[in-house]
Amino acid sequence: MKPKSDYKRFKVKGILIFSLICFGNATTIPKDENVAVAVRFSNSLVPPLFQIFAGNYSNLVLSPFGLATTIAITMDCVHGKSFDEITKLFKLQSKPDRQQLRTGFKTILNDFREGSINDELAGSYNKAYLTTSKAFPMSFVEHLSDNYLVDVITNSSIAKNLNSVQILELRTDSGIMSHWKDFQKLVVYTYLSYSASAPFYGAMNKTTNIPMIPLIGYFKAGYLSKLDCEGAELLFENKKASLLLLMPTKIDELLVLQNKLFKENFFSVLDSLPQQETQIMIPQLSAVTNNLQLIPFLKLLGIVSVFSPKWDSKQKQDVFVQSIKQNAFFSTSFSSLSSIGTFSSKYDAGSPSIKTEIRKKRESLMKITFNKPFMYFLIHRESGLILTTGHISNPKILPNQ
Repeated sequence: MKPKSDYKRFKVKGILIFSLICFGNATTIPKDENVAVAVRFSNSLVPPLFQIFAGNYSNLVLSPFGLATTIAITMDCVHGKSFDEITKLFKLQSKPDRQQLRTGFKTILNDFREGSINDELAGSYNKAYLTTSKAFPMSFVEHLSDNYLVDVITNSSIAKNLNSVQILELRTDSGIMSHWKDFQKLVVYTYLSYSASAPFYGAMNKTTNIPMIPLIGYFKAGYLSKLDCEGAELLFENKKASLLLLMPTKIDELLVLQNKLFKENFFSVLDSLPQQETQIMIPQLSAVTNNLQLIPFLKLLGIVSVFSPKWDSKQKQDVFVQSIKQNAFFSTSFSSLSSIGTFSSKYDAGSPSIKTEIRKKRESLMKITFNKPFMYFLIHRESGLILTTGHISNPKILPNQ
């Protein structure tokens, strides 16, 4: 009989293999096949991340793309058994596949960087700290910087006795409206966008009042019978990112919704939402995950050798990954979601009669209020990449309340 820890590892690894096949395949495949490879690789991490972390946080913020980037960086830094574990797990044994992955990451990250000149920013930013006792080729530093836009910081002053060992620490920051840039303005943004509060019915019969953001427009929104939930896709003002919200009918069935969702083709679920005029109320909230250590999660997937400080010269391994940490941020208070009519242009462009039809049917306006625990997905629309995801069970205006 397998020990419990081994069983859990087997189960999580099985979820990843399943999601590589199903969850990673969007119905709308990016035109760039390199981007498609990176998107499938990154999105496949969503189900196992939920499996491990969903039960531990009332407000969960995860970045599958941030984690995928650090895995790809690690794969480019190691060889031997550590390299084999990663490439076999993600079915990346061939050099062309790995090169497509690098090019896909480069394309997506460059798109994020080009969009950083806008006030509204969705993106992921990478840092690598390398402690080494030997000269580290600048060509390789340039390789990491070029493909993953990673800021590489090397330190050799404290590494005199490492016997040619290189210690690597990786960190990513991901979200909408960069908290690494504007986090100190959180209180100002929040209270300037104040709206009337309403009750939010949380788990365990806990009810709190939270300011709400009213949205009226032509949205992809409605009830999804297969998942027994209400859903809505909200388009951000710069149109490069959208926010998908899914709320189960019953307060205590968030995990049930999660399990149902990951048995479906995720993007088929998104495409099945009808387009209709809807009044949507979403809570003003901010949620932050600080320095989430992801090595235990990766070990459950089966990536183990690279985190072991015990070296065997036969393995020819000279890199030890000491930490992989993630900062992820999700907020509705920072965004331009409170702008009425922002979203209409997404669907109105080719349908000049829509506005007239809407005016005639004001009495049948659909209403959805996200006043119970819900899941969310921040999606890079051009590629189908899920940048950040998680759930909200106890919304707070300030993340540390």
